[in-house]
This record gives sequence, C-alpha cells and structure tokens, in this order.
Amino acid sequence: MRGWQAILLALLAGAVGLATGSRPIQTAALALLAVLAISGRYRLLLMGDIHSAREVGDDIIPWGDTFSQRITLFNRSRWHIPMIRVTDATLLPDHPHGYVTSLGGRRSVTWEVAVPCTARGRYRLGPVNADMSDPLGLFPIRREVGPASSLLVLPRWLPLRRCALRLDGFMPGEARGRRGESPPAVASAREYAMGDSISAIHWPATARANQLMTKLFDPEVQTTVWLALDLDGAMPKDTEELLVTAAASIGIYALHRANLRVGLIASGDVPAQLPSERGKSHQYRLQEVLAEVHAGDAAALGDQLAAHDHRFGPGQVLVLLTARGPDAWETWLGRANRRGMAVRVVAVRDEVARWPVQALHLHPSLADPGNEAQLSRQLEAGGSSGTGE
Repeated sequence: MRGWQAILLALLAGAVGLATGSRPIQTAALALLAVLAISGRYRLLLMGDIHSAREVGDDIIPWGDTFSQRITLFNRSRWHIPMIRVTDATLLPDHPHGYVTSLGGRRSVTWEVAVPCTARGRYRLGPVNADMSDPLGLFPIRREVGPASSLLVLPRWLPLRRCALRLDGFMPGEARGRRGESPPAVASAREYAMGDSISAIHWPATARANQLMTKLFDPEVQTTVWLALDLDGAMPKDTEELLVTAAASIGIYALHRANLRVGLIASGDVPAQLPSERGKSHQYRLQEVLAEVHAGDAAALGDQLAAHDHRFGPGQVLVLLTARGPDAWETWLGRANRRGMAVRVVAVRDEVARWPVQALHLHPSLADPGNEAQLSRQLEAGGSSGTGE
C-alpha cells in the first residue's frame, strides 16, 4: 500500500466512524493516522540525512582491462534504514544491475564493481539510483547516486613485431633484408616531443645535444597507409571483430614500428573517416574511431572511397580489410593500380580466394581471444594463408 492509499483509507475510516459513532472504527482511523505521521516523519529524516557518492575509473578502457566503479551511501542520522535497493542502468555487458541491503544509523555502505571489458564500443554508465522507504513501505524515496555518463572500450589489437603485408617506408632495421625496400633517409633532427616513437630517436644527435632528439625523414619516403575497412551489410559478429582487430593491429604497427602516416576510411552503420597523421596521439584517435564502427548499410565502402578519391595518390598504400571476395573489388583494384597506389588485402573468409594483389587470408575463428597467438603469427608472417602479388 502506498502513502496516498493509506491516507485515503484513514480519511474514509474516520468519516465512517464519525457518521456511525462506532468507537472501533474511530480508533482504527486514529491509529492509522498515527502510523502515517510516523512514516512521514521517517521519510523526511531520510531525505535530509542520506548522502551518496559514485566513483568511476577512466572513461576510456583498453580491451581486456577491468572497469571499476564504487558506490557509497552515507546515513548521517541515528535512524536505521531497513532496506536500500540500488539500481544501476549501466549497459556494459556483465555489469551487475542491482543491490539490496540495509544501513544502520551513522554508518555507510559501499559497493565495488569490477567488470572485465571484452566487448568494444561506447556504453552508457548509469544512472544509478538508491530506493529507500519507511519500515512499512508507505512513503518510498529515490535518491540519485550518480548521473549517466559514458564508457568507451577500445578495440583489441596485437603488438606486431613485423607485418605480413608489404608496407613502404620502414624504419632502419625494420627494412633490412627485405628485397626491394630501403630505409628512409634522415633529413634532419629536432627535439623529442611527447608521442614520438622511441624507434625514431636520433641517438648520435642525442649524444651531441645531451637531450633526446627525433629524426625528421625525407618527405618523399613518408608513405601514407590508408586502412579501408569494409563493414558493408550484415555480417557475423566474429568476422566484424576480426576485421576491426586486424585494422587496429596493422594501423598501430604502421604508426610506430614502421613510422608511417596512417588514415582510415570505414563503412557500416555510420561512416567513419580519419585523416592520415602520425604519432602517439593519432593512435588514440584511431582506436577511438575503431571502437565505435559496426557493420551496416548506411554507407558503402565503395562510395566512401570515391568520396575521398582526391586524397589518394601514387606511392600510397591502401590496405583493404574485407569479408568479400576479389570479384566485388575488381573494378576499384584496377583503378587504384592505374593511379600508382599499392593495394594490400586482408580477407576474412572461410575459403581462400585468389587476389590480383598481395593478400592475407584470416579465418573467422581467429576472432576468438583463445586464438590470439595464431592470429598474431598470421598478421606477422602470413604463413600458408598469405598469397603474393
């Protein structure tokens, strides 16, 4: 029974008691009014003496890390609260959604939540509310513990030592022993800045200047790598995740191990573009964009590539990540080759197809985190699944 129902019942009983002169009914009405007064007073005390706090960790979490949250309720009055129900509307998978407890006078209670983040994407956190009431449940009260916010889980990626696909502009040491590839020429050096790759440090200049110095390479060998992520239409979840994992792994490798400029064009439910840049900060932007891409029909990759055609030029490398066969890309591959672009393909399919360009075939089962070592070997060396030009 709610408070308004109890008040209505008490008034009705009082009216009947007065009309009939029945002492038992009048006594019951007075008793009910007394209970309502005590419950109402109890509710007022709860409103003024219950306080809350919600603490969360970082709002950007790498894949596989743990999201932590702490909720604390403080009861500053002397009154005991028989029941508190905390409801959390967080959409993060495997996140608990409710707690029930009691809270003594002048005490506090804390809930700690630790949830492994194994699904990339942006999730709503909260809102979190605490529902309390008087002992009879006549006057419930809700207090907001924490407002709604968001959490971004970055995509999974593998730290590659080398790449199975040929990329131009390798750092000195990365290009040694690779026929047809030469190290980039160092034009000059500048002071080291936060976000510069460690492999780009110019050690002789560092020794002379007695501070860290970064290499500046000849612009002619600063190859741009474009990641073209094909998420057109509906596709199995494991295929989508494997494409995103491969894109993130190759992109981060190209940024840091190969010291290249990297851009992104992705299709799916929402089109995504990222201009080509270099450096640590660009890695974070790349991961944040890849965290929120999903398969869909809103924007076809072919249309996306046509819209950004002015950005492509001779000597650039385009890595096509797709679950479709070469027939779907025959026309575009021919056009890219005529423009002097080097096209590489990462194909996620059950069967191996013959591509007219260098391709790496990944089976959808490699999306399983248990196959991470095998996926890493495929991306690094290609193995039997790689086909050359």
